[in-house]
Amino acid sequence: MILRAQVRSLEWRGLKQLRQIFEAFMTHGEEIMPAEGARRRLVECDPDDQDCRKRAICDFVAGMTDEYAMRMYERLFQPRQRNAFERL
Repeated sequence: MILRAQVRSLEWRGLKQLRQIFEAFMTHGEEIMPAEGARRRLVECDPDDQDCRKRAICDFVAGMTDEYAMRMYERLFQPRQRNAFERL
């Protein structure tokens, strides 16, 4: 395991970003998740079954590449001048 402070700080930042993405999907997943299948899984969950929602979101986030997760984070939390139809 790499213990250098520079690497650990990048790891910490990535973890923070993933948590923010997860929370955004927990509260607004049906509206903002880009994958049709992932949104469908959320809609199929009973509204009171938070474990089902968490599992669907965890599965989606676990399938993200590092680059995709960074672009998703930027899209959700660091908006800038972009085309609304730009692909992730």
